Amino acid sequence: MRIKVRDGQFFVEGYPVKREFSLAEGEERKVAYIGAQEAGFLLFRLREGVLDVKGEIGLTRWGKNAEIYPPKRGERFLSEFETGKGKCRLFLGGEIRLEGAYSLSYAPLAPLLTLQAELLSGQRAPILLLRGESESEKYLSVLSLEAGASKVLLEVLGESIETVGNEITVVRLLPDLRRRRITSRYVWRGATFEKTSHICECTYAHPFIREDAGRLLLEAVSARDYEELRRLLSTEFAEDLETVYDYFGKIDRIRKPLFTSSETAVAIEKKTPNGNVAITYDFSFEGNKIVNIDSSED
Repeated sequence: MRIKVRDGQFFVEGYPVKREFSLAEGEERKVAYIGAQEAGFLLFRLREGVLDVKGEIGLTRWGKNAEIYPPKRGERFLSEFETGKGKCRLFLGGEIRLEGAYSLSYAPLAPLLTLQAELLSGQRAPILLLRGESESEKYLSVLSLEAGASKVLLEVLGESIETVGNEITVVRLLPDLRRRRITSRYVWRGATFEKTSHICECTYAHPFIREDAGRLLLEAVSARDYEELRRLLSTEFAEDLETVYDYFGKIDRIRKPLFTSSETAVAIEKKTPNGNVAITYDFSFEGNKIVNIDSSED
């Protein structure tokens, strides 16, 4: 197994590691790290192809390989507010966390610098608006507060987020190859939000080379850009775009693949119940059309 390191200084058995180290079947290695916020000590074992790590570390699994990085900590108390059934406290760290009269924790769409709570009344269950900012975008989440059943109703990031009555309009500028501007509208229907419109505009429609096609495809899937997908995909794929969306699922991050030398490969990162997982895709072409997709999960 190959294990790449990033965002800190790492030492394996006392020796510094710049890029990666290996772990053989049955092997055990002691790993220390120094990050921007803290340092730590870890024990790595590989048993029957399964990586076991003792100690806390950021970890993304890349099939039979892995990537490690210092964990993000530093949860801080933000505010306390009255809900009608007791007080609730809001905390922000790697997750957004509520405790007190209602409890809930979840990882936001992006790391947040600020977060403020506003409780709305007049609904069957209390509705909590959380507004904040990441490094580059505004943030909004709408929570339904219920004893033992609190949940996120809507969560969005955008250059601008406008709330008028029961409608929310989000404008997002994506830092992708097409520099997309996406305008989405959501309407509150009394129990859930319904997306009523989704307008995708490409502000940079430059020609692309074959090495860009895979990334363009994943960016189009993430943006739900039907026109771009039809330009990129063979007729067979383009006839059933919902199957294409289902195949890739929710994409948390598009990135360069770590463990391949292919010039046409691209990777995505997803959050799963078993932690962060990265999947690498590569593509076959006829002309400029993608006719086959290979996945590292296959």
